[in-house]
Amino acid sequence: MLSVNAVYEDGKVTLLEDIPNIKRARLIVTVLPDAPPPAQDAAPTLFADLVGILSARDDGAIEHDRYLTQPRP
Repeated sequence: MLSVNAVYEDGKVTLLEDIPNIKRARLIVTVLPDAPPPAQDAAPTLFADLVGILSARDDGAIEHDRYLTQPRP
């Protein structure tokens, strides 16, 4: 299942994202409370922007070694 953002206005649904490799599909439409549309010029946040905000190893797996070395119950 795939979810994409869209806006309903004046009887029309406008997708805010492309749907790759799908020509025809059944849809389920969920109406959410009105919210301001996302900024069109906003750049994606990079992992590096989160340094100092999140506590994680460079590979993003804080407990990686423990998962590999601890016996399973």
